[in-house]
Amino acid sequence: MHDYNGDWQFLTGDQFLKDNRIICLEDMMNADGTLNEVFNLEYGEVAERKSIGGEWIRKTFIKDE
Repeated sequence: MHDYNGDWQFLTGDQFLKDNRIICLEDMMNADGTLNEVFNLEYGEVAERKSIGGEWIRKTFIKDE
């Protein structure tokens, strides 16, 4: 997710608060080179996939008011 504030979030679908980490974007890219396929997400866009190596599906994130 590239949120509306410009921050990147990498979520697994089963995240827990105790597992949150702040790391540099370069470290994420080095860990998973396929993230380069979605490097151009606009603010407020999300890319999801069912598994590592799966096809990225992009959509707009609906911001809570």
